[in-house]
Amino acid sequence: MIRGEELPGDWESEDWDQVEYAFGDHTEIPLQQWKENSGEISFESASVRIGWRHDKIYVLATMEDRSIVTGIPREDQQLWERGDAVEVFLQSFSASECYQLQATPDGETLQLGYPDTDVITNLRHGNMAELSHFVVCKPVFAVRTQVKDGKWRILVEVPSQVLFSDDGLLLGRACWLSVCRHDHWADARPPCVSSTSPHLKTDYHQQKDWGLVYFVMHRAR
Repeated sequence: MIRGEELPGDWESEDWDQVEYAFGDHTEIPLQQWKENSGEISFESASVRIGWRHDKIYVLATMEDRSIVTGIPREDQQLWERGDAVEVFLQSFSASECYQLQATPDGETLQLGYPDTDVITNLRHGNMAELSHFVVCKPVFAVRTQVKDGKWRILVEVPSQVLFSDDGLLLGRACWLSVCRHDHWADARPPCVSSTSPHLKTDYHQQKDWGLVYFVMHRAR
């Protein structure tokens, strides 16, 4: 179980110093390599913290990165093949719909919505060209990124009504969460892939491996 603790009310998401203050003592969830890829020399550490305030969920991911790569030319919508990228998967505990966010260090994003996780699996093992059918035209995630001091960060804000049927408080509710990273290099090395989920193989769409987040009150440490 992952504790998604309440965040303080007196901070602004546009100010990165205040963001760090708000998440200051929230539990960090480390990203780990796939079991089949564990031990890659190019692996760099990353972590995720999750919290909530009123009717919004916040996911903060921080990535160590000595070689930030963006803008690799591609003609499709797979941002993870264009350079460094983070993917966030969210699904309500009590619903089948699933949302996916792809984001790059320079702020480029792609937001996708699926009727269930089986659709993602079928896309992965079938025709990825059909991915365009599931693009969310009106963004549901608010995303901010920062590149500084050999790191890049992403803050994702998700209104509760995206995952739940109403816009009430999140306290006592639950959702599935997985955050995955594609860390590219400027040379010919293949990207290093890691995740908050304990996948046994390189398939981050396996919902059975995702973490279950419970939204609870803040517990001072």
